[in-house]
Amino acid sequence: RDTSFNWVFLVLSSIITVALLILCGLGIFCFLTNRKQQRNTNLSRGIFLTLRIIF
Repeated sequence: RDTSFNWVFLVLSSIITVALLILCGLGIFCFLTNRKQQRNTNLSRGIFLTLRIIF
């Protein structure tokens, strides 16, 4: 019973961590695009490359 509980806890914690990281990344991305709209193409290209590296 302890092993199954640990497995469920690990899956839930990993899902929550990934969701928080994605939300933080989106917030930073929106903040940067609102600050610097002139460098939109370079910023989106960099975000796309970082997302490709992460996933």
